[in-house]
Amino acid sequence: MTGSDDDAPGLAGRDERRAWSDDAAILNFDLAAGGARPADDPVEKVRRLVDRARERHDAGEFQAAIGLADKALELDPGYLRAWLWKARCLVRLRNLDGAIAELTRARRAVQGAEAVSTVDEMLDACRRHLTDRPIEEARRELRDGNPRQAVTILEGLTGTLAGDETFDQRLTYARERVLAANSRTPLAGSALTLAALQRVLAWLCREEMENGNRALEAEDYRAAAVWYGRARKRDERHTAASLSEARAVCALACVSDIDFPQTWPGIREAVAQVAHLLRRADLLAQSAAADRSLVEEAAALRTAVAELTTANDARGRRADKIIKVNECIADFNALVRQFEIGDRNWLTSSNLLTSFPPIEARAHRLFRKYGPDDADVGEGLASLHAAVTELRRNIRW
Repeated sequence: MTGSDDDAPGLAGRDERRAWSDDAAILNFDLAAGGARPADDPVEKVRRLVDRARERHDAGEFQAAIGLADKALELDPGYLRAWLWKARCLVRLRNLDGAIAELTRARRAVQGAEAVSTVDEMLDACRRHLTDRPIEEARRELRDGNPRQAVTILEGLTGTLAGDETFDQRLTYARERVLAANSRTPLAGSALTLAALQRVLAWLCREEMENGNRALEAEDYRAAAVWYGRARKRDERHTAASLSEARAVCALACVSDIDFPQTWPGIREAVAQVAHLLRRADLLAQSAAADRSLVEEAAALRTAVAELTTANDARGRRADKIIKVNECIADFNALVRQFEIGDRNWLTSSNLLTSFPPIEARAHRLFRKYGPDDADVGEGLASLHAAVTELRRNIRW
């Protein structure tokens, strides 16, 4: 912790404004009553003690300021400004645990929803300072491939995380993994339970999830899949990352579908790529379904993937059919051209007699399989069948 006013961001201005508001209210009361309060008035004593505590705080005399705040609280246990200045002094002394304890007491002592809200705001800021730094250190250790060091750092946070009611609210992704919670520990001799580690790992993956969500919203599906994959690498049980990556990969498959090439060999290659993406999306969605809270979303996505797979498989079969027929026609035409332009001697005749039967057999198989009525290849097969039959009649065996 540093010793600047940024130790509790956003609170200094609020405290000062409240101090000015209290002073103005006291001044207005004094004017309405016809003069200032007597020096021995209890309210005046509390106000003067808190003012002196603020002066000692500004002078860097934090222990003295705490003593003055304690005296004020002995006179008025519900005086908000005394609690806040005492907590700020403890923060400056790097005693965050003490500040949190005092603010927890203050929350029960102060009166009014606005006062409680002010205490909660500072309490949340202190908890953030207590947890964020070691969490970031653990994140770096995990990224550097040092999970044992990360667990060692996080073990010190176990009690804090358990007692921090706002922790889940501060997670970008805060979904409990029911199946992951059990009595085993992630490393031998570790006091950090697997359930607690899962909560922390979700926090550690928040940056990857946020970047993935932004990329997905911007329809940059490839980048989104990369970010979600990094989150799963940090936490292999991160079911939300699995489901989000499945969505990104499925969308990427749809984009690839739209951008299919114009040639049938290119289409067949693209079909294979889309099939790979859809299998990956289905496996990720299946993994996400292990989280009972994601079962319905995962099932809906798997249904969509199955429909896309059926359409992609049909396109692949069509491409294979057209390519086979076109290749057979091309081989037959090449054979005919070679025979027509070559010298009619025993060598060319021998080549024709050797090469024609395999092409003829392929043509008959394709004709029997698809027939002349096929919308894609029927006309070409009918012409090929007639040409093959005519050539057989003309060949001198």
